[in-house]
Amino acid sequence: MEKLDLDLLKTGIPVISKKIGAFLAEAAAICLHLNGYKSGVTLISEGEVNNSVIVEWQDIVTDELLASWNDAKEATEYGATALAILRILKYTDYTYFIRTYQGTGIDYWLGKGKYNGDIIPTKNREGRLEISGILKASKGNTINVRVNQKIKQVSKTRDTGLPVHIIVVEFREPKVKIVKQ
Repeated sequence: MEKLDLDLLKTGIPVISKKIGAFLAEAAAICLHLNGYKSGVTLISEGEVNNSVIVEWQDIVTDELLASWNDAKEATEYGATALAILRILKYTDYTYFIRTYQGTGIDYWLGKGKYNGDIIPTKNREGRLEISGILKASKGNTINVRVNQKIKQVSKTRDTGLPVHIIVVEFREPKVKIVKQ
Protein backbone atom coordinates (compact mmCIF):
# COMPACT_ATOMS: atom_id res chain seq x y z
CA MET A 1 0.00 0.00 0.00
CA GLU A 2 1.23 3.52 -0.77
CA LYS A 3 2.52 5.70 2.03
CA LEU A 4 1.81 9.33 2.81
CA ASP A 5 4.58 10.76 4.98
CA LEU A 6 3.64 13.84 7.03
CA ASP A 7 7.33 14.50 7.57
CA LEU A 8 7.67 15.43 3.88
CA LEU A 9 6.04 18.74 4.82
CA LYS A 10 8.99 19.50 7.11
CA THR A 11 11.35 19.59 4.12
CA GLY A 12 9.73 22.69 2.64
CA ILE A 13 7.40 22.77 -0.31
CA PRO A 14 7.22 25.77 -2.60
CA VAL A 15 5.66 28.27 -1.02
CA ILE A 16 5.30 26.48 2.33
CA SER A 17 8.31 26.91 4.59
CA LYS A 18 9.84 24.07 6.55
CA LYS A 19 8.52 25.57 9.80
CA ILE A 20 4.96 25.97 8.49
CA GLY A 21 5.19 22.44 7.06
CA ALA A 22 6.25 21.09 10.46
CA PHE A 23 3.37 22.99 12.08
CA LEU A 24 0.88 21.45 9.63
CA ALA A 25 2.32 17.94 10.03
CA GLU A 26 2.16 18.23 13.81
CA ALA A 27 -1.50 19.29 13.62
CA ALA A 28 -2.39 16.24 11.50
CA ALA A 29 -0.58 13.91 13.92
CA ILE A 30 -2.47 15.50 16.83
CA CYS A 31 -5.87 15.03 15.14
CA LEU A 32 -5.14 11.41 14.34
CA HIS A 33 -3.86 10.87 17.91
CA LEU A 34 -7.02 12.45 19.38
CA ASN A 35 -8.97 9.78 17.52
CA GLY A 36 -6.81 6.94 18.86
CA TYR A 37 -4.44 6.47 15.91
CA LYS A 38 -0.69 6.14 15.67
CA SER A 39 1.71 6.43 12.76
CA GLY A 40 0.82 3.76 10.20
CA VAL A 41 -2.92 4.49 10.13
CA THR A 42 -4.86 3.85 6.91
CA LEU A 43 -6.42 6.89 5.22
CA ILE A 44 -9.29 6.15 2.81
CA SER A 45 -9.71 8.47 -0.19
CA GLU A 46 -12.96 8.99 -2.09
CA GLY A 47 -13.99 11.11 -5.03
CA GLU A 48 -11.33 12.06 -7.59
CA VAL A 49 -8.91 9.65 -5.95
CA ASN A 50 -10.22 6.31 -4.75
CA ASN A 51 -7.61 4.42 -2.79
CA SER A 52 -6.13 3.90 0.63
CA VAL A 53 -2.74 5.02 1.86
CA ILE A 54 -0.77 4.55 5.03
CA VAL A 55 -0.15 7.83 6.89
CA GLU A 56 3.15 7.92 8.73
CA TRP A 57 4.98 10.45 10.90
CA GLN A 58 7.96 10.49 13.25
CA ASP A 59 6.79 12.94 15.95
CA ILE A 60 5.77 11.46 19.27
CA VAL A 61 2.58 12.97 20.62
CA THR A 62 3.36 13.93 24.21
CA ASP A 63 1.25 15.62 26.87
CA GLU A 64 3.16 18.84 26.18
CA LEU A 65 2.36 18.61 22.47
CA LEU A 66 -1.31 18.00 23.25
CA ALA A 67 -1.35 21.02 25.55
CA SER A 68 0.23 23.11 22.80
CA TRP A 69 -2.63 22.15 20.50
CA ASN A 70 -5.37 22.62 23.08
CA ASP A 71 -7.74 24.08 20.45
CA ALA A 72 -8.98 20.99 18.58
CA LYS A 73 -10.84 23.10 16.01
CA GLU A 74 -7.65 24.89 15.01
CA ALA A 75 -5.65 21.65 14.96
CA THR A 76 -8.32 20.13 12.71
CA GLU A 77 -8.09 23.01 10.23
CA TYR A 78 -4.31 22.79 9.99
CA GLY A 79 -4.21 18.99 10.11
CA ALA A 80 -6.62 18.81 7.19
CA THR A 81 -4.39 21.26 5.33
CA ALA A 82 -1.41 18.95 5.83
CA LEU A 83 -3.19 15.95 4.36
CA ALA A 84 -4.76 17.98 1.53
CA ILE A 85 -1.40 19.37 0.42
CA LEU A 86 0.17 15.92 0.41
CA ARG A 87 -2.75 14.51 -1.60
CA ILE A 88 -2.52 17.33 -4.18
CA LEU A 89 1.23 16.79 -4.54
CA LYS A 90 0.78 13.05 -4.96
CA TYR A 91 -2.14 12.95 -7.39
CA THR A 92 -1.92 16.11 -9.50
CA ASP A 93 0.80 17.95 -11.38
CA TYR A 94 0.57 21.00 -9.11
CA THR A 95 3.91 21.75 -7.49
CA TYR A 96 3.37 24.84 -5.35
CA PHE A 97 0.79 26.40 -3.06
CA ILE A 98 0.24 30.10 -2.37
CA ARG A 99 -1.94 30.95 0.62
CA THR A 100 -4.77 33.28 -0.34
CA TYR A 101 -6.08 36.15 1.67
CA GLN A 102 -9.38 36.35 3.51
CA GLY A 103 -12.43 36.88 1.34
CA THR A 104 -11.30 34.89 -1.70
CA GLY A 105 -13.42 31.86 -0.78
CA ILE A 106 -10.49 29.48 -1.25
CA ASP A 107 -7.43 28.59 0.80
CA TYR A 108 -4.65 28.31 -1.80
CA TRP A 109 -3.78 29.18 -5.38
CA LEU A 110 -2.14 26.23 -7.09
CA GLY A 111 0.70 26.41 -9.59
CA LYS A 112 2.71 24.07 -11.77
CA GLY A 113 6.39 23.95 -12.52
CA LYS A 114 9.01 26.04 -10.78
CA TYR A 115 7.74 28.75 -8.46
CA ASN A 116 8.95 32.14 -9.73
CA GLY A 117 8.75 34.10 -6.48
CA ASP A 118 5.59 36.02 -7.35
CA ILE A 119 3.71 36.48 -4.05
CA ILE A 120 0.29 36.81 -5.65
CA PRO A 121 0.80 35.39 -9.12
CA THR A 122 -1.77 36.35 -11.67
CA LYS A 123 -0.23 34.67 -14.70
CA ASN A 124 0.79 31.54 -12.84
CA ARG A 125 -2.51 30.72 -11.16
CA GLU A 126 -3.49 27.37 -12.56
CA GLY A 127 -5.86 26.05 -9.94
CA ARG A 128 -7.57 26.68 -6.63
CA LEU A 129 -7.72 24.63 -3.43
CA GLU A 130 -10.34 24.74 -0.70
CA ILE A 131 -9.77 22.62 2.40
CA SER A 132 -11.96 21.67 5.33
CA GLY A 133 -11.49 19.34 8.26
CA ILE A 134 -13.76 17.44 10.62
CA LEU A 135 -12.28 16.00 13.81
CA LYS A 136 -15.23 13.64 14.37
CA ALA A 137 -18.17 13.49 11.99
CA SER A 138 -21.67 13.83 13.39
CA LYS A 139 -25.14 13.44 11.94
CA GLY A 140 -25.24 17.02 10.60
CA ASN A 141 -21.53 17.38 9.95
CA THR A 142 -20.32 14.72 7.53
CA ILE A 143 -17.83 14.77 4.69
CA ASN A 144 -20.61 15.01 2.10
CA VAL A 145 -22.40 17.83 3.93
CA ARG A 146 -19.13 19.77 4.15
CA VAL A 147 -18.23 19.09 0.50
CA ASN A 148 -21.61 20.48 -0.59
CA GLN A 149 -21.04 23.60 1.55
CA LYS A 150 -17.64 24.10 -0.02
CA ILE A 151 -19.00 23.64 -3.56
CA LYS A 152 -21.40 26.52 -2.92
CA GLN A 153 -18.65 28.61 -1.36
CA VAL A 154 -16.15 28.23 -4.20
CA SER A 155 -18.75 28.90 -6.87
CA LYS A 156 -18.83 32.50 -5.61
CA THR A 157 -15.06 33.07 -5.85
CA ARG A 158 -13.17 35.06 -8.39
CA ASP A 159 -11.19 33.31 -11.13
CA THR A 160 -13.91 30.71 -11.47
CA GLY A 161 -12.44 29.69 -14.82
CA LEU A 162 -9.71 27.89 -12.93
CA PRO A 163 -10.28 24.35 -11.70
CA VAL A 164 -10.88 24.02 -7.99
CA HIS A 165 -10.06 21.06 -5.81
CA ILE A 166 -12.16 20.70 -2.68
CA ILE A 167 -10.67 18.43 -0.06
CA VAL A 168 -12.48 17.52 3.14
CA VAL A 169 -10.69 15.41 5.73
CA GLU A 170 -12.49 13.52 8.49
CA PHE A 171 -10.07 12.31 11.14
CA ARG A 172 -12.26 9.86 13.08
CA GLU A 173 -12.52 7.31 10.30
CA PRO A 174 -9.94 8.64 8.85
CA LYS A 175 -11.12 9.56 5.39
CA VAL A 176 -10.58 12.23 2.75
CA LYS A 177 -12.90 13.22 -0.07
CA ILE A 178 -11.48 15.02 -3.09
CA VAL A 179 -13.81 16.78 -5.51
CA LYS A 180 -12.67 18.67 -8.60
CA GLN A 181 -14.92 21.34 -10.06
